[in-house]
Amino acid sequence: MPVAYESHTEDIKNILRILGPIKQLDKTKEELRELIDAIDTLNQDNITEEIADVEIMLVQLKAILGVSEAQIHIAKDRKIRRTLERVRGGYYETH
Repeated sequence: MPVAYESHTEDIKNILRILGPIKQLDKTKEELRELIDAIDTLNQDNITEEIADVEIMLVQLKAILGVSEAQIHIAKDRKIRRTLERVRGGYYETH
C-alpha cells in the first residue's frame, strides 16, 4: 500500500524561523556530510534517512537564499541537457 505524501514545507520553514539561518546553514553541511558517509556504507535504510534529512535542509536553504522552485527547475533542465549532450558526445565513459 503506498504511503500518503504530506508536504511539511511550512513546518520545515517554521523550524528555520525558530533556529535561525546561521545554525541551519551549519546543519545543512552536517547533513550533507552524513549523506556522503551513508552512501559509503551502501546501507539503504541509512541512506534513506540521510536523504530525508538533506531534503529537509534543502527546503530551508532555498528559503534562506530566496531561491525559487522555478529557478531550481531551470537549473535542473540546463544541467540535465548538458549531461545528456556530454554522454552522447562521449565525454563520460559508460558501463
